[in-house]
Amino acid sequence: MIYERQDQSAVEPLRRLLRGSNLPQGRLHALWSLAGLQGLQADDLLVALSDKHAGNRQHAIRLAESQLAISPPLRKRLLEMVDESEMRIRFQLAFSLGAMSEEAALQGLATIVRQDSADRWMRAAVLSSVPERSHRLLALLMQQPGTVSSGLVQQLAQVTGVRNRPQEIDAVLEAAVQVKRSSWQRVIVLGLADGLARHDIRWPKLVPQASAAVQKMLRQLVEEAVRAAADNKLAIAQRRQAIEFLGSASFTVARQVLPKFLASQESSDLQLAAVRALSSFAEPVVAEIFVDHWASATPALRAEMINGMFRRTPRIKILLAAIEDRKIRATDVDSSYREQLRAHRDREIRTRAAKLFVPPAARLEVLKRYQASLALTGNVTAGRKTYERVCMTCHRLGDQGKAVGPNLAFTKNKRPGELLTHILDPNREVEPSFMQYNVVDRQGRIYTGMIATETASSITVRRAEAASDTILRADIDEVINSGKSVMPEGLEQKVSLQQMADLIGYLRQIQYDLGTAAGLVEEPQKGLPAAKPGQPKK
Repeated sequence: MIYERQDQSAVEPLRRLLRGSNLPQGRLHALWSLAGLQGLQADDLLVALSDKHAGNRQHAIRLAESQLAISPPLRKRLLEMVDESEMRIRFQLAFSLGAMSEEAALQGLATIVRQDSADRWMRAAVLSSVPERSHRLLALLMQQPGTVSSGLVQQLAQVTGVRNRPQEIDAVLEAAVQVKRSSWQRVIVLGLADGLARHDIRWPKLVPQASAAVQKMLRQLVEEAVRAAADNKLAIAQRRQAIEFLGSASFTVARQVLPKFLASQESSDLQLAAVRALSSFAEPVVAEIFVDHWASATPALRAEMINGMFRRTPRIKILLAAIEDRKIRATDVDSSYREQLRAHRDREIRTRAAKLFVPPAARLEVLKRYQASLALTGNVTAGRKTYERVCMTCHRLGDQGKAVGPNLAFTKNKRPGELLTHILDPNREVEPSFMQYNVVDRQGRIYTGMIATETASSITVRRAEAASDTILRADIDEVINSGKSVMPEGLEQKVSLQQMADLIGYLRQIQYDLGTAAGLVEEPQKGLPAAKPGQPKK
């Protein structure tokens, strides 16, 4: 009511309440009521900033932000509070010090980070305060690198890379030189590389303009990464980090080193890291490297290679040429990728794909043929194996599978015939949230899958195995709704009539079991035959 009436005669009594109330809630209400009456002064805030209750001090810091520009005493008091023992105070300061432009504010943020760098929320708060000063805070932290997390340092370097200001980038690289530890230098360069990649820029392009000391540091980092990647005595994690670093370097170096890790003798972790590192480059020849190693690649590695080839249109043409030359079989390309090729915006790709990938038989004909499976007796044990083989990469059921498509536990009311239709004709009825989209970024990379999440600044696309890609809206060139389900057609090519009966039997039984456990379905009516072991419940 005080706020609604805006009665200025309440200001002085509220000031007395702020200073004299024995209740922390009373002092807090007085503080915010003064703010609501536009009567809050720097002296009031200074009183609240010394309140014995930490919660009140936290609120006072937040309210002080609007007056920091005009009140040196408030700025001085906030900087004195960075060593407070209460973490909630330091957390609020990590946000509020961003409203101060002085160098002392950065010193204050550095002090907070050194105390709380292990806390991800504190790191996020600090990052929110330095969007235009990340390079300066990073340089401060590198004066005592042992007191801060490498994750925050990499994030600060990434923000600097995203801003893409030459002077700021130079400052970060010079800070890396001064730290004189290759582990920290690598973290900083990787952060910069990630940020610069948003502009399709690689850090080797910066080398000619860099100082001699920076050039020397970058050469040494590359040489060290080449040695570490090939060193069998190092842990896999260290070798993988070295490969990831080479993925940010020049393609000349990467092409000489990374293909060696595609050999079948290498660890799958190193193979996947090498494919991802090579895929990050724009050069079409990356697709040729993948084709050369296709025959010996495992299914997981092939999936990553296909994903890398589909990121660039010139690579897709190399893939099609490999299929035409029978270096890669058409059946090696997943159905969802085939649909993407048949609907590609490049006319040449559409024409070649139409010849290489003959669409499956009409859905009605397939459904008619598979009606016979409904008359067969399904084996639940065999059905589980079929589910694990063809469904689990995209569907979750109970505690199994990946959450890409709909959770199959929610289809408990579907009859066998309805399940058959959804399995074999997934595009007949598609929920909007499970539509397939193609997101093309400004560098021509293509991301295919369902839109998992959207924010004001990004879109996250989820694909098979619950893998996902997040694309900044500023980087998006085009978003295309395919009009089709993320579940591909053509499952009948992998499942026989008996296997379909087994699969439907398994889905029906486990859905019934889940529903009964949750109290969502009743026990079978009296008189229905009990399910036999290995048989679906009716």
